[in-house]
Amino acid sequence: MKNDYFGGGVKISIPPTVLYSVLGVMDDVNRAVTSDFKQPGDKVYLLGDTFRELGGSEIADQLNTVGAQVPQVDALSAMARYRALHGAINAGLVTACHDLSDGGLAVALAEMAVGGRLGARCDIAAVPVVPGAADAADAGDMTAAEVLYSESASRLLVTVKPENAAAFEARFAGSACACIGEVTADAVLTVTAQGAPVLAEDVEGLARSFKATFDW
Repeated sequence: MKNDYFGGGVKISIPPTVLYSVLGVMDDVNRAVTSDFKQPGDKVYLLGDTFRELGGSEIADQLNTVGAQVPQVDALSAMARYRALHGAINAGLVTACHDLSDGGLAVALAEMAVGGRLGARCDIAAVPVVPGAADAADAGDMTAAEVLYSESASRLLVTVKPENAAAFEARFAGSACACIGEVTADAVLTVTAQGAPVLAEDVEGLARSFKATFDW
C-alpha cells in the first residue's frame, strides 16, 4: 500500500506498507452481526480474559506512560472462542458483537453505544481478569483503569437477548465468558466497580467527541 496526497501545495507520500486483506465466506449474509447495541434489556457479555497488558496501548500513548507488558496471543483459546461464537451467531443467539482492540473495553463499549444511540450499565467487577500479564505473575489487583483500557488480545463484546442468555452461556461453559451488564434506553454509558461509580457519559456527548476529531 502506498498513498500520495497534496496538502498546502505540498506532495506528501506515505511510505510503502505491507497490507493484509483477510477474507471469509459467509454461507448466509442474513446471519451477519453488526457492532451497534440493538435494544434495551439485551445482556452484555465479555468473552476472553483481561490481563494487565497496557504496553503500547492507546491509553499509554494518551497519558505518555510506558506499559511493561504488551498483549500476548493465545492462539488455541482464541480459536476455540471464535468457533463457539461463530456457532452462537449462526444459531441466532447474538444481537451485536465488537472486538476489543485499541482502547480496550472502554472504547468498545463507547463505540457500541454510539452506533446504536443506546446506553448500557456495566460493572467491571464481573470482567474475567488475570492480574498478571499472560507470561508473568502479579498478585496485585487490577485497577479500574487497567480493566477498562487493557488491550489483551482475542476478546469480544457480545449482546444477547435475555431469553437466549442460557443457551449462549452454555456454548461457552468452561471458558472466559461473563455477563458484565445490559443495554439501556437512557442513552447513558454507566460503568461501576462493585457498585461504586466509575464513569457515566451521555452517548450523544461520546458521539460529539468522536466526530470532533475530524471536525465533521
